[in-house]
This record gives sequence, C-alpha cells and structure tokens, in this order.
Amino acid sequence: KVEIGETVYIRGLDDNFTIIGILDVPGQVYDFDGNSIFPIDPGFSYDLSLSSIEYPEVITPFSVSPSECIIVSWETALERGGFISSISLIPREEKAFSELETTASLITLCTNLPTYVGFVSSSYSLQKFFTYIIQGWGVMLIILLILVTLSVANIMLSSLLSKRKDIMIYSVLGLSPEKILIIFLTEGCVLSFGGVLIGYLIGYGLNNLLIILKILPPTFTFNFVSLSVILSMCLILGAVLLVSLYPGILAAKIVTPSLERKWRLSTRPVKDIWEIIIPVKMKHFEAIGFLRYLHEYYLGSGNMKPAFRVLDVSEADIQNMELKLNVLLTPVERNIVQEVAFKAIKEKDECQFHMTIVRKTGDPKMWQSRNRAFIDDARKQFLLWKALLPEEKRKYSISF
Repeated sequence: KVEIGETVYIRGLDDNFTIIGILDVPGQVYDFDGNSIFPIDPGFSYDLSLSSIEYPEVITPFSVSPSECIIVSWETALERGGFISSISLIPREEKAFSELETTASLITLCTNLPTYVGFVSSSYSLQKFFTYIIQGWGVMLIILLILVTLSVANIMLSSLLSKRKDIMIYSVLGLSPEKILIIFLTEGCVLSFGGVLIGYLIGYGLNNLLIILKILPPTFTFNFVSLSVILSMCLILGAVLLVSLYPGILAAKIVTPSLERKWRLSTRPVKDIWEIIIPVKMKHFEAIGFLRYLHEYYLGSGNMKPAFRVLDVSEADIQNMELKLNVLLTPVERNIVQEVAFKAIKEKDECQFHMTIVRKTGDPKMWQSRNRAFIDDARKQFLLWKALLPEEKRKYSISF
C-alpha cells in the first residue's frame, strides 16, 4: 500500500517517481471513437509481454484495466519512447454543436486525420474523402457533341448507301446477310477506331504546336483524361458502329437467305453411267475454246490431283464437240477407273455442256462417293473459264 507523496521505483523505466494522486476508476473509460483511453494489454506483443504466456491470435486485443496503469506527464511519456495516439480539445467556454463541428472540419481538412466531436451524450465522426464533380457541361457543348455525332453518322450512312450494289454482288456470291453484316461492321470498326486514334494524336500535336508558336502558354497541359474528350470519342465510335448495322438490315431485305449455300449434285448414276448437266451455256465459237482449255488443263495442272489421276486425254473433237479422258480415282489401290466425256450440245444459238461418266472398274458405291471431288474440280474449270478475259478465251478458240 502506497500513499500520496511517497516515492516509488518503477522497474523497466529505471527511475523514481513521486505519487501525486490516486484515481478511483471503477471500469474502462471510452473515447469518442468507441475505444478505451487505456493502452492495449502488452500480452498481445511478444516484445512487450512480461510473461512467457502469449494470448492466442484469435482473441481480439483488449485494453488493460485502470488499476494496471500509471499516469505520467506527457513530457515524461515522450522521453521514455511514448507517442501521441490522440489529442483531446476541451473548450474553455460552452460552445454550440455547429461551432464544434466547424472547428473539427478545419482540423480534418488540415491534418487529413479522423476527428470526433462529442456533444451531450452523442459523438460524431468527421473524415476527409475525395469526390468527383463533373463541370463544364453547358448546353452548347452538349448540342455540339450531338451535331458532330449526327454528322459522322450521316457521312457513314451515305457511304454505305452507295454500296447497295456491292451487297447484291455479295449475295450472288453466296454470302448470307450475317456475313455481309460482319464485312461492313469490320469496316466500321477499322474506320472508327482508326479515325478516333488519328484525331486524338492530331489534337495532341496541335496542342504542342500552339505552345511552340506561343499562342498557348507554356504551362498549358494537354488533358489526357478529360471526360468530354472520352465521351466524344465514345459517341463517335458508337455512331459509326450503329450505322454499320444498316447494311445487315438492308441485306436481309434484299437477299433471300437460302439454307443451301454449297454446290450439290442434282443427279445420281444409273447403273454404271452418270449423266450430269452443267448449268453453263456458251456460243459455239467459245465452246470450242473451252474444250481445248480442258484438254490443256488435264494434260497440265489437272493431270494429278489428291482425289484423282488422269490416265490419258484425247484431242478435242471439234467436229463432234467432245473431249474424252480416262480417270483413276483415289485411293489408287481400289482401282476405280472411269471414262469421262465432256460434250457441248447445240441448243439454238448456244451450246449446253453435258458430262458423262462411265465406270470401268472398281466398287460402285466407292466410285459414286469418290467422284464428288472430280466433278467439283471440273465444275470449277467452267467458273474459271467464265472469269478469263475475252482475249485469253480467243487464244483457245483460234485453231492451233
């Protein structure tokens, strides 16, 4: 038992202290933030604990009781390694809550520290946090953005309307409305993203040029993250991409989608003979050139393909308008041999081509299934012939 005025020696601080008062505190005393004003129990720290027993980590740290504390002056605490954990301000005169709140707000703004105000039986917390304010969105700026967006959309729409014939050509070539939409949408993406990027770089370059020409002050900086710039770019991108959807809608109205977009044979073999009518008509003079073209093809690049081998090719019979050849279908070990005849039958002023295939050897089912590749290759030669220039066709039509 100690009395006021006695001197005590405190181990750890290694000094003598004079007792000037003894407080009778029945329990914990809490600050305005809800935490105790007394320090955390040192048992939660390995360095400060005076016993070998440590508290489990799952326990929330709690403060020591008032009976375990010694209160010293703040100068002594700072000299012995203490630190300032909180500062309490008590007005000398009675103040209204609004005045206390104003003072606390100034402290919070200046120190960036949380501040608490206690009034009557309540406490209030004040903290500084950042907010974003959008400014400069006048009516004129909004109208200008709308006009620019509509102008870009009008330019793109005019460009796409001029491509109406292109849409028809794509549909003739077999493209579905979805594929046509992808083509124009890709074009719109390239134009919009490329245009926005180039415009952004030009704006940055003009900003530097105006600074060099001293039209703008040297301290004028380019606002890279301006919301108006970003919104303008997004509006232009959106306008171009939305307008790019128009060709898909137009194609859906113009094109009649077909479920069959691949070439398919319309006839089947009868026993060992397969008659195929090629939906291509030519003038007699042009048909002669095409037979010679086929003769040259099967002697050259068309002689050996992955699906077939040409064994021999006869000369083009101009009198009967016919070309014959013998073909071996792969796999060669199945020995599927057939005779093929291309014949131009005259109908009025034009010639209609027929292809007759006669099986010589090999399994009939295998012969039918393996013939598709050969027939498709022959069909493509008709398409290639149609794509040749008239001068090239004339070379084949003239007698060698």
